[in-house]
Amino acid sequence: MNNAGIDVEGPLVDMSSSVWDRTLEVNLKGAFLFSKYAIPRMRGRGGAIVNISSVRAFVSYEDNAAYDASKAGMIGLTRALALEHGRDGIRVNAVCPGYISTP
Repeated sequence: MNNAGIDVEGPLVDMSSSVWDRTLEVNLKGAFLFSKYAIPRMRGRGGAIVNISSVRAFVSYEDNAAYDASKAGMIGLTRALALEHGRDGIRVNAVCPGYISTP
């Protein structure tokens, strides 16, 4: 299950590239790396990968471009992996919860 996520709010024009990069590294690259190393171990045995995306993959909020882009990317990654590895008996799905207040 890929569940890591961060959100740094602010207008895109004021966002540093390091904040953008960090958001995509945690929210999207983490899922990429998990899948890259888990899938070879799952081949032949089957299994499931669950990616936590967000409703914000479909409906954006103001001042949240990096988060929203990362969660939309998670949907694309999920679809691509499902197509690539369904024949290996590996299910890949995304869950898209709404807002959850966390510290």
